Amino acid sequence: MEDAYVQHGPTGYPGVSATTTNDIMIFAIEADGNDCTCLPNTSCNTSSQGDWLTGTSHPTVCVVNPANSGNTIAADYQTGFFWPYIYMVCPDRTVTLIGQQADPYSFVSNCAVASIAEPIENNISISPNPVKTDLKIDLKEGMDGEFVIVDLNGAIVFSTEILASELSKILDLTSLKSGLYFVKLGNSTIKFTKN
Repeated sequence: MEDAYVQHGPTGYPGVSATTTNDIMIFAIEADGNDCTCLPNTSCNTSSQGDWLTGTSHPTVCVVNPANSGNTIAADYQTGFFWPYIYMVCPDRTVTLIGQQADPYSFVSNCAVASIAEPIENNISISPNPVKTDLKIDLKEGMDGEFVIVDLNGAIVFSTEILASELSKILDLTSLKSGLYFVKLGNSTIKFTKN
């Protein structure tokens, strides 16, 4: 779980690799009603299954006695069967309870696939894919408009105008961080990877 967060978590978050693919967020909710100081200190909670904080980078939300505090986090996330509850949030804001899975990477791949709708038309093509520096875009005749590159969160990281007279264009993507991106022009969308 820790490795999945480090390799795929949000850019710039504590513990996340500088080369993250930036395609998931993982967090845990601890709502068993015990004092939050007991999370890393198993001696103060005799029913503890271990220290869930030491060596863990993803955020853990601890709810102290949720029934008496008026805090609705436990109710909102329907905790009550086991602790901690570990969730994954995809770029499309889909929240999935993943628990303590032996293979959290299976959830990561589902998240990336489901995160952005891809209406793909054959009006543009790109090469190479994956790309390290220069990305070549080939266009069908008459294509024009704003050409954009978006990340998995839907944020535009690059844009330029394409003229109908242009049949190809080469973009220098050296400064683009490693990860999964989409190129869009009109109704055409193509997924590519930046190494």
